[in-house]
Amino acid sequence: MKPISADSHVVEGPDVFAGLADRFGDEAPRVVHTEGEGDRIVIPARSPRGVSVAQMGLASTRLARNEPLARTAGHKPDVAHMEDPEIAALFAKGYAGMRRGLVDGAWRHEDQDLDGLEAEFVYPGSFPMFSLPDNPRWIAHWLDRVHQGQQREWRSQPDAPSGPPPHEIWRRQFHATIEDDQPALATRDLVGVDRLMWGSDYPHTDSTWPCSEAVLDELFENVPAGDRIRITRDNVKALCGV
Repeated sequence: MKPISADSHVVEGPDVFAGLADRFGDEAPRVVHTEGEGDRIVIPARSPRGVSVAQMGLASTRLARNEPLARTAGHKPDVAHMEDPEIAALFAKGYAGMRRGLVDGAWRHEDQDLDGLEAEFVYPGSFPMFSLPDNPRWIAHWLDRVHQGQQREWRSQPDAPSGPPPHEIWRRQFHATIEDDQPALATRDLVGVDRLMWGSDYPHTDSTWPCSEAVLDELFENVPAGDRIRITRDNVKALCGV
């Protein structure tokens, strides 16, 4: 069965922001084109530079370059250097240099087929209000540390801790996505197999695209097939009710 990405993204096209500046002034995002630098999504009240749309979709340039893809077994493709002439040329094109499936959902299937996916759950390309650690390899460690800390803090208290323990709260309230995180898979029984979901993170730099099938085969080589199906398909379907 083909995997389903629980964490993929679109790059917002210019039409998304049409009319917003008239309503919200400098607090509104808009697309600014600069010759030689391409297109950027800018919120003037926050930063005059904004975010390059090409940088948001950097992984999608991998098949447009002459340099062959390089990667280590079980991991996403290596990241291209930002000073690479091919990358600079693609950046200068802005939207015109991007794959059409990034801004138009009618063509997204082309990118999914290249990556061997059945479907994706997609989110906005830029979420500046959130900054979370990549990959959940840290979760098992910190769940255990919080539990130990709770026990130490309550040693001198007259009453025992009230409420559920940290592990129970985690398994009740949270999910986490992995891309090529081997330590997270190694601790999946501590985190909860039903709490982990795989995502390609396409088209961001950290994406496994267009090598997701190979990366997953290598990543899950010594993992039971049932766990692989849950992490790469069933968990996100259960979470989203599809």
